[in-house]
Amino acid sequence: MDCADKLKFNRKDEADEKIRQERLLRYEDSEGLNSYYCKKHSCWHIGHSNENPDDNSRISSINRTLNRIDESKQERKQVSLNKKKNRR
Repeated sequence: MDCADKLKFNRKDEADEKIRQERLLRYEDSEGLNSYYCKKHSCWHIGHSNENPDDNSRISSINRTLNRIDESKQERKQVSLNKKKNRR
């Protein structure tokens, strides 16, 4: 998810409090939520660990790569479909 669409918090403790609230309301969806500082927006966001662009851990790097591959496949498929439509 693009962090421009995420909630922005001025302080880490505010983001952490929102995570605590989310866990009380819907535990399954909030599992793995973390707060992280966003250099781009100069604020704190909350998100799942594979969404943190500043997380350079091996698993996060692999997840980002796999997401890019999936997006590329979808784009190529759409281009192929558009070419087929144009031939008709």
